[in-house]
Amino acid sequence: MKDKDKTQKELMTELTGLRQRLPELEALEAEHKRAEEALRLSEKKYRQLIENAQEGIWAIDAEAKTTFVNHRMAEILGYTIDEMLGSSLFLFMDERGVALAKHYFERRKQGIKERHDFQFLRKDGTRVYTSLETSPIMDDAGDFMGAFAFVPDITERKRAEEPLKRAAFETLEALSRLVEANDPYTSGHSAMVNEIAITIAQKMELMDSQLDTLGIAGPLHDVGKVGIPSSVLNKPTGLTEAEWVMIRAHPRVSANVAQQVTAFAAAVPAIRHHHERWDGTGYPDGLKGDDIPLLARILAVADGFQAMTSERPYRRARTEEETLAELQKGAGTQWDPEVVKVFLKLRKPPTKRKGKGKRKSGK
Repeated sequence: MKDKDKTQKELMTELTGLRQRLPELEALEAEHKRAEEALRLSEKKYRQLIENAQEGIWAIDAEAKTTFVNHRMAEILGYTIDEMLGSSLFLFMDERGVALAKHYFERRKQGIKERHDFQFLRKDGTRVYTSLETSPIMDDAGDFMGAFAFVPDITERKRAEEPLKRAAFETLEALSRLVEANDPYTSGHSAMVNEIAITIAQKMELMDSQLDTLGIAGPLHDVGKVGIPSSVLNKPTGLTEAEWVMIRAHPRVSANVAQQVTAFAAAVPAIRHHHERWDGTGYPDGLKGDDIPLLARILAVADGFQAMTSERPYRRARTEEETLAELQKGAGTQWDPEVVKVFLKLRKPPTKRKGKGKRKSGK
């Protein structure tokens, strides 16, 4: 009986305590409801902002499947939101775009945020030009969960730039012809260097904007030679120190020429530094390794290959086999070893597999 009275007394004490805390609990409950409402309104406002944004917004998961697009993004590509949800990112681009997108996707997995131009295919098959600003989505443990991007449509701007771009390339061709008129032994050199450099860059999966920059740097990289007498350019014997000064100045002069045209500005570093060496002993600035702009390193390999395989008054043209061996030998000293590696793969003939010919008849 005594224990029973004690239990009742404890229950009464607890009940009294709960009654005393009731206003506090009610206040907490009210605060919780206010917080939930505020969160709901915030989410609603945020969703409205996203849905009414003037640029496309696109989110994908770790498998590159679409988890969210706003109305503007669907409109840019000519699909409905339902058609895009759950679809692979790679369905909205051509074959080359897929290769680039996979490269960028791997960089998102590494936590890298980037901005770059990109072409998508609309539902009707036409191209749309965009300027992507993409960011990775990581969980608290740092694991990759997906990515999201802001996707403004820059198609109209690109179309407006086309006349300027054509005029710029016409200027390039005129300048290249001017250089070749001064040195007939290099006829077609710049065009071939340009073609090789762009092929290397494509194999390295560089961005379209970088390919465009190389397309400017290639024809312009030797324009600074226009002021060098042909007697120096084609001298069959060794050059004097004064003549070497003129030769070594041409990348800087070429860069100064390019710098005068706004449309060529992005190509200036590649032009100026295409005679730098990986070991730092090149010119005009003695840059070393990765301090040399990537496009200049690509241009250097293309320029070296084309020069060595061309006939000159002071030496015979080397065979392709000899030139590739020389490039391999100079990888890590004169040239970027990675760029040389890519180029060697491009030039290496496919290996014939044994046993893959036609089956002989048993007769």
